[in-house]
Amino acid sequence: MTPQERIAELTREVAANPASRQFYQLGELLRREGQLEEAVRVLRQGLSHHPRYVAAWVSLGRALLDLQKLAEAQAAFREALALDPQNPVAWRLLGEALLGLGERTEALHAFQQALTLVPGDEVLEEAVASLKAELSVPAATAAPPPPPAEPPFAEPFVESLAPPPPAGEDLFPVETLPPAAFEADAVFAVPLEPPPPPADDFLLAPPLPAEEPPLALEVSPEERAEPGIEPFAAAAAVPEEITPAPFAPAAAQESLVPEPPPPPAAAEAVLPEAEPLPVTGAGSLPQPPAPELPTLPTLADARAAVNRGDLAAAAEMLRQLLSANPEHQEAADLLALVEDMMEPLPPEEPRLSPREKKIAALQRFLANVTLARERLRV
Repeated sequence: MTPQERIAELTREVAANPASRQFYQLGELLRREGQLEEAVRVLRQGLSHHPRYVAAWVSLGRALLDLQKLAEAQAAFREALALDPQNPVAWRLLGEALLGLGERTEALHAFQQALTLVPGDEVLEEAVASLKAELSVPAATAAPPPPPAEPPFAEPFVESLAPPPPAGEDLFPVETLPPAAFEADAVFAVPLEPPPPPADDFLLAPPLPAEEPPLALEVSPEERAEPGIEPFAAAAAVPEEITPAPFAPAAAQESLVPEPPPPPAAAEAVLPEAEPLPVTGAGSLPQPPAPELPTLPTLADARAAVNRGDLAAAAEMLRQLLSANPEHQEAADLLALVEDMMEPLPPEEPRLSPREKKIAALQRFLANVTLARERLRV
């Protein structure tokens, strides 16, 4: 029977019974004959009835890989590995899909997993070694960045534009210099006076002593008086010369500073008088305040507790609200939802039953046989 006759027979069988497990053989034959789109359609339709068929997931991934739909192929291979993590064909094909997507690190991990399950495979060993060598190249081997370009408008130094002086000749001979040049040299040859001291040193230096007023010559009244004027009258006409002292002594300056007035006497603290206790009756004491009633939680508080994940506190708040107002329908609905969330989840079902594990092992064996046949054809 030719492949086309077998495809026609399986097509009639799957059309008569869409839940038949023969869809896998039909999809695989279509893929090998190059009818990739039809193979993808048949395999996806069959997997909707048998989602735990590992070999069908692998065949779907291979068809998508041939169509260069790498992201969808990767998803199909991951579905197969979720059901059967020991499938070397799925690991190898997943590595090829990841390598096509540019995810080299994950592709290396997938190839290593396949090589662990199938040790000694030369193709896988070469792929693992190549990816390891490629990923181990440090980033320092990259070409260094080019040096920064010089500014486009850089001006040359003025010194570089001036012509060099002639060798062995003086620029300005002594005979050609005018007399003013020697006078200028003579002026600059005079030593300069030392600079004045800094301002701080000048301010911190001790004050100079006050200059004494010049002594007036002693002249007798007879000499100073004009003829015809009495000596005492002439002496009285001359005003007395008063020379103020330039700097007053420090003691005198300190004595001129007025002393601060003495602080006023501290006022005695006056305590306020205690208020008398209110009298409620003859010989009776004041009554204590009434205790505050507990406030009921609100629906917003219960929702906040749900958002925090504190379901027990939220349920208690909602019960208090319903005890105070049994007709609060929104609180009743939220309490029912919280109680449903508090119920424990049922235990997770096992991935594969013993029978399915045997079928998966047989499918792995058949996949390895198919892989060996394809390599022999190459």
